[in-house]
Amino acid sequence: MGITSPTLSIAMATYNGAAYLAEQLASLAAQTRLSDELVVCDDGSSDATVALLESFAASAPFTVRVEVNTPRLGVNANFEKAARLCSGDIVFLCDQDDVWYPDKLARIEQLFGDRPETMVILNDAALVSETLEDSGLTQLGAVRSSGYSDAGFNFGCCSAHRKAWQDIVFPIPASMDHHDVWINRMAHAVGAAWVTDRTLQAYRRHGDNVTQWILSDPAGANRWRLLRDAGLRDGKPNWRTTLMILDLMLDRLKQRHSKLEALLPNADLAERLRRLELTRNRLDQRVALCSLPRYRRPFSIARHWLNNGYAANAGWKSAVKDLLRP
Repeated sequence: MGITSPTLSIAMATYNGAAYLAEQLASLAAQTRLSDELVVCDDGSSDATVALLESFAASAPFTVRVEVNTPRLGVNANFEKAARLCSGDIVFLCDQDDVWYPDKLARIEQLFGDRPETMVILNDAALVSETLEDSGLTQLGAVRSSGYSDAGFNFGCCSAHRKAWQDIVFPIPASMDHHDVWINRMAHAVGAAWVTDRTLQAYRRHGDNVTQWILSDPAGANRWRLLRDAGLRDGKPNWRTTLMILDLMLDRLKQRHSKLEALLPNADLAERLRRLELTRNRLDQRVALCSLPRYRRPFSIARHWLNNGYAANAGWKSAVKDLLRP
């Protein structure tokens, strides 16, 4: 008796995306391993988005379901709705303005098959211009070259998750700004995320992208821009946001501990939670250190560094930055 292949769903959230949508839909229809369904939730578009979707649905080589929200839900809730409506074993999150390479679904399906306890898989993406001109840079490459670990790579448009993972991450907390950070970072936290170097799509960058980040710029982020925008500025506002996210994650993981154990029977969840709490506490200490006047920071920062407080950051480089920040 042969092994049954998983069913694949694509969850797309749209809003006034007519300018680029046709190219993305064409790329979904050109996959070497077709999806079993495409579920699209439109958030009240006023352009030709819905008409394009309905026209595509009439001839698509898979089932297409189009839902129009009334009233508008916003990006997070719209993506959550689309993902919840999917019936597939594996759910791919899909932006309206990218272009997927023909082997994306097949490659990710294979990776899930090789890793039964992986809940989320993320692939690299080529950074391209509005006209799909390739910059020669990739999103994962930009993240890594800037000193971030793979755990900082959480782009929803590059991710797929097992349907069962929704029992852990949904509903998305209302205070979360980004649905993908929540879904994917939770998987990183418990060792259930996998990042592949393979570039499986074009990540189109233009003036109307919902997410704007220096490391997603097809022109590249030189060291001066990184230092100016992320190096020596006051980090406390962003750190406090991260602390809020970490607290939400810890609460959810503890609340759904029994479901996690069922999904990840071989994971050391107690150790994973301990590490997450340690990360949270070290960041809290960093906020306190950088709240001190500069002349009072050196001894405290040196002690924090010697106690491995910067282990999750850039070590002594982060310590030096904290001495200089406003």
